[in-house]
Amino acid sequence: MDATLFRYWFFPKRWRRWSVGKRFGCIAVMLLVIGGFSLLPLSLLPTRVGQGIGGYLEELLGMLFFFIVNVSCALAGSTLITRERELQTWEALAQTPIGIPAIVRGKWLARTLFASGSIGLFVPFWLIFTAVVLFVNEGEERVYYTASGQMPTSWVAMRFGIFLLWLAIRILGHAAPFVSIGLLVSACCRKTRTAIALTAGIVVLILPMALYLLMLSFSVFDDQRPFSTAFGLWPILPNSFEGFTADSLVSTHWQADLIADTFWIVLLPLLLLFCATRLCRSLERAPSKWKVKSMSHGV
Repeated sequence: MDATLFRYWFFPKRWRRWSVGKRFGCIAVMLLVIGGFSLLPLSLLPTRVGQGIGGYLEELLGMLFFFIVNVSCALAGSTLITRERELQTWEALAQTPIGIPAIVRGKWLARTLFASGSIGLFVPFWLIFTAVVLFVNEGEERVYYTASGQMPTSWVAMRFGIFLLWLAIRILGHAAPFVSIGLLVSACCRKTRTAIALTAGIVVLILPMALYLLMLSFSVFDDQRPFSTAFGLWPILPNSFEGFTADSLVSTHWQADLIADTFWIVLLPLLLLFCATRLCRSLERAPSKWKVKSMSHGV
């Protein structure tokens, strides 16, 4: 993939038109805003002591954040192919030596990295917010990730670091599967508005219903429900607060979490990317009725 073409797909059009000074100024303002926003949870520490996890509405806020992230990433991927078709540049790209598979992969990678970077702006806030919640909830009855229990201080710090690192990976990992869903829908549609509407319907209505049914099917065979929660509600819920003991470095459900993360962050995006690439190649080999009608025909 040509580096110039990749940078063109990665950066927004408005950003490319700005001068270097305006870009650095925008970055500086963004860092100040994100830094101040990330330190906001520290102001809640003295006022929420003893109120438990429910006092912070951590799970509800996490679900709302992930819902916005999922929809935004899917909509960002839904314009990748249809936009090129509407601008009548897709055929020119398909005829270049780069090839359709490399074009699709390059557009997917650029949009996924951009979405991950956008999500990453909020990762410091969620890590600090999670640390505040877990610190306040320290106690003998809730030996989650703090110094309570029988572990040395160094092991407690290691356990806390592992959890926060895994949480950051999982937050950033939301970009890949949902951009891939939007990409596949974009490969199937001719109009951007159709792709956006169809993608929104899939993410907002069809996918949550399918995940809920999948969770119920797993829970029939799993009394502890780690697999049902991991596979059924992974795109909606943050890392689980349950499953930690007084002397464990990781949660007792770490196998289910690892399998779910591998599926959602790696396997599902690769499968959707493969399907989108094959679909774009098949549509290019067999012209559609829309393409045939747009051709000029002699008498």
